[in-house]
This record gives sequence, structure tokens and C-alpha cells, in this order.
Amino acid sequence: ALDCSNSFPSGGTCTLWDLKDLGPNDYYWHYGPDMKPGDYGKNIISLHAYDNDAYACIITHNIIDEENDLIEPETNAGDITSGIGELSQFINVFAWEDTTQNNVYDVGEPIIAQLNTPLTTAIGTIPLTESNTKYIGLEWCFGTQSLIDNQIVCNGSSVTDLAQSDIMNAYITAYIEQQRNNPGFSCASVVLPTPAP
Repeated sequence: ALDCSNSFPSGGTCTLWDLKDLGPNDYYWHYGPDMKPGDYGKNIISLHAYDNDAYACIITHNIIDEENDLIEPETNAGDITSGIGELSQFINVFAWEDTTQNNVYDVGEPIIAQLNTPLTTAIGTIPLTESNTKYIGLEWCFGTQSLIDNQIVCNGSSVTDLAQSDIMNAYITAYIEQQRNNPGFSCASVVLPTPAP
């Protein structure tokens, strides 16, 4: 997998790219066709503001759920819609500001998105200060998340067979807006353009 996933080392690093503006071929997570309930992954994302204080939003959009194949366990679970998948409804995320830069959530670090925030929800608003870097931890779960000490645990027992053979693709965009003259800014008001096919 092209990501910092289940084997993400505590206190280590997993670099997917150097500092740059991200493009459509840069993946936060990229998994093969055999995801199972209880699977999870994590990335630490650095956000940089150079010339102005800014607000950052991490927004999931243009989600494509594909049925891939409608198999018997899915129909037994009540799936009757061939062509449209259900995987995205079972993916939850947790996001925090990694102030210690140790690649794990430490109790007391600012929480940006609570445990079990649906993947489809905008994650933000994150204030950025000029010439400073913030590190954002983003952990997903195919199931339900819980916090035990500082360990985020993913439990797949809540997942039904509806999404057993499904495929999902989604854009995750880091959107930045300057703070100056934007006192009422909200990530919920951001409308992103539809990506080119």
C-alpha cells in the first residue's frame, strides 16, 4: 500500500512525498481490493502558511462508491442496488494536531475531528500561523474507533456485509484561505470544483 498504514512506526516517519503542493496523483491512502472490517491507516500531514496567517480545511469530496460485484453475502445483508457501493458509509476518521510530532495521538493534543467522524465530513477549521508548520494526524477506520490510553483502536464488528466487495475512491483536499478579512470563515462554506476526470 502506498501509505503509512497498520505498521506505522511509533516515533518514526513514513514519507510519501517531499514538501510540495499536492496533486491528483498524491495519495493519503491507497489500498488494494481486500480491505476487511477492522482495517485502519494513519498519516501525519504537515500544513504550511508562508506569507499570511490562514485557515486550513481538510475536505473529503467527489466520493465514488462502486458495487464492483454484488455477491450473496451482500444481498443477504439487504444490498439490492447493483452499481452503487456502500463502503464510504463504514469509514470513520479521527484527526488531531500532532504538537509533539511523535506520529501518535497524545492525550491533551488538540482534536480536530472527534472519533468516528464520517469520512464524508469536512475536517477543520485549522488555524495556521505565518512561517509556522502544523502537523495533523489523520487516522481512518473501517468500523468504529475508540480511544484506549493514547491508542486509537479500530473495531470492525459494527460493519455489515453490505460493502463486502465494494470499491471506493475519494478526493481529500487541503484547502487554505487567508485569515485576514475573513472573520466568519467556516470550512462548511467551502465549495470545491469538481476534479477533471
